Amino acid sequence: RQHGQISNRLGRGWTTPEFLVPLPSLLVDGRRYMTHLSRNPGDSEVFFRPLSGKPIPAKIRKIFWVLAPQPEQGPRLKAFFLAVQRYTPVSHSETVPDPFQDWPSFGAGVWSETLSPDIDLVESREFICHAAKLPWTPKTFVFKQLSR
Repeated sequence: RQHGQISNRLGRGWTTPEFLVPLPSLLVDGRRYMTHLSRNPGDSEVFFRPLSGKPIPAKIRKIFWVLAPQPEQGPRLKAFFLAVQRYTPVSHSETVPDPFQDWPSFGAGVWSETLSPDIDLVESREFICHAAKLPWTPKTFVFKQLSR
């Protein structure tokens, strides 16, 4: 257990948690998610839905749970979070074809190999699913949602 603060990114009325406990993996609805340091790096490739609403591919950097005061309902609340880094969209200056853009329901698209420097915190009960990641050009990947 680590005492400490989590940035204001937790939002949603959270106060600084009393405990932050790192985890190597997390099982959510029968699916195991792992950090990028795991033996199977593919388990760290996911899609999540940020506030903007459209699913975005990302890499799981950290998984942890927090124990925080729950002022209205009781003394403590345990919640699981994934700290993810988004893959960035393909730059407009690059001429990379994306044949999937005409079929959005297929759930695939071409993305840059570059990761955003920012970290997003995703609560485990929010939308998240594994992603298939395949090389497309030397600096891009095709990502496909693997929802069940």
